[in-house]
Amino acid sequence: MAFVSAVTGDDSTKKFMDVLQNDFKTLSLETKKKYPQIREACDEAIEKLSLASNNPQASLYGVVNQILYPLVQGCESKDLKIIKFCLGTIQRLIAQQGIDAKGARHVVDCLYNLGQAGVLELKLLQTAALLMTTSDLVHGDTLARTMVMCMRMVSPSESRDVSTSHAAAATVRQLVALVFERALAEAEGALKVNPADVRPQTNNKAPKDLKPCAVDAYLILQDIIQLINGDAAHWLVGISDVPKTFGLELLDTVLTDFSPIFFKIAEFRFLLKEHVCALIIRLFSPNVKYR
Repeated sequence: MAFVSAVTGDDSTKKFMDVLQNDFKTLSLETKKKYPQIREACDEAIEKLSLASNNPQASLYGVVNQILYPLVQGCESKDLKIIKFCLGTIQRLIAQQGIDAKGARHVVDCLYNLGQAGVLELKLLQTAALLMTTSDLVHGDTLARTMVMCMRMVSPSESRDVSTSHAAAATVRQLVALVFERALAEAEGALKVNPADVRPQTNNKAPKDLKPCAVDAYLILQDIIQLINGDAAHWLVGISDVPKTFGLELLDTVLTDFSPIFFKIAEFRFLLKEHVCALIIRLFSPNVKYR
């Protein structure tokens, strides 16, 4: 993805660099006493930003990837104030399309870990949605971790209110739709993903001939079927249960809004015939207990 500008000479880019430097100065002050390692990383980031800002030929892309480190450190601090601030700065970088595939993986891993700790869940959902909607960098296992983080928040718990669960459900619907939109665009030749940007799959049960976006869509659909059947997901590791009605909503979205994918890609037709149809027949059985 391109940044605001390829070089730092652009006025809008310089303004953004100034904003980033101010963010890191604030973070440096906040972490000065309790987290000296984060403060040191912030100071290094400020220096790199300053050098890049004064060099008309410097590439912003490389600089931004380097300055992610103190933000990730801040998210690991367990200090809610610092975590919230770092997520805000990460959102700035995402919105400016200043993160490449490697940076996206770092961000998703950071969000995933925070999600496991149940920290600032709404902020995590916002960041994940922003990353997915402003770039096409999240694929493979990185996408799976993003989906798992969001899906875990769908069910209410003692520490999670209903509004967060509703926001999580809306985010999952949005991400599923986005994945299938990209798979269709890829099939039509309108989108091409660099295989080098895709993290190697650890639980890939998709046909080998599928392209990256189609693989993502195939694996998500396969797991939606698994979950509706009451079985644990294969690809979305850690998700063993979702409300059946929610799973059916996701399946309905795929079948209704993205039906062309079943005409364009043979592997999806096979999935429809062998698994979706069998699922629907089973659901109409009088012995099925709905939950």
